[in-house]
Amino acid sequence: MEDQWFVNSSRGIQFWHLYVINQQHGKTIDEVWDGETFKLSFRRTVSDRLMNLWHEMLEIVEDVSKSDEDDQIIWSFSSNGKYSVQSLYVVINHRGVTPVYVHVVWNLKIPPTRVQIFHVN
Repeated sequence: MEDQWFVNSSRGIQFWHLYVINQQHGKTIDEVWDGETFKLSFRRTVSDRLMNLWHEMLEIVEDVSKSDEDDQIIWSFSSNGKYSVQSLYVVINHRGVTPVYVHVVWNLKIPPTRVQIFHVN
């Protein structure tokens, strides 16, 4: 429940109210899910609201398929998922937004009389 294996946070954070009453703290998804059954037990009875959360979590887990392949690190700031200095530079300088028409701005033919510089003290 603490693994960040789906989206960008753990099940423990996304389903906090279930996490705090479950008895499998510190277990990996592999230890509590065999690919078909999600094996969690709780310290107390579960209310209707928590039962709805449980069903919501089961729907997410059922759509995920397990494999025996090793985990891989994927760099989400490049199209191929691999780190490059250039992709990091873009993230740092443009916060992940790639400017599209920057080169066009510098090539515009604007008469110098229309450009004014304002200076505020």
